[in-house]
Amino acid sequence: MKQKKKLWVTTLLALYLLILVWMILFKSSIHTLQVLFLPEFRSINWIPAFNAKETLLNFLAFSPIGLYLGMLLKDKEKKSAWLKSVLFISLLSLLFEVTQYILALGTSDITDLITNTLGGMAGFAFYFAIRKRMGEKTDRAFITLGSIGTILLSAFWVIK
Repeated sequence: MKQKKKLWVTTLLALYLLILVWMILFKSSIHTLQVLFLPEFRSINWIPAFNAKETLLNFLAFSPIGLYLGMLLKDKEKKSAWLKSVLFISLLSLLFEVTQYILALGTSDITDLITNTLGGMAGFAFYFAIRKRMGEKTDRAFITLGSIGTILLSAFWVIK
């Protein structure tokens, strides 16, 4: 991947991660300090529970991370890229869950950890499946869609 494209994808990934922090830790609130001073709610759920809406939202929220990682790691050996992505996404999800627990921002949930990781890996697999069909045009399409999506999410963040 050319340096310019790689920088753009890295920037999109960083912005998307900031948006995820806002969505997950600050519950999409523009008043982040207000969220930090809510009454403490600290809980860990070790038993997987299925809530269709929450599961789907977690899955979809982490899918773009897999797409971005696919673009960034596509030149690496496939097994190595897959392992790096699984580790990154799993550790990121774990970081969110631990942070929620430490800051008492909600329930730390094993189901979230599982669905976040599966969503990210689905995004990664989707990228390579599309790339197999479209070739080099895949990056341009995903960079364009990623840019539009990130701008829309950022606008929602500012407007809300």
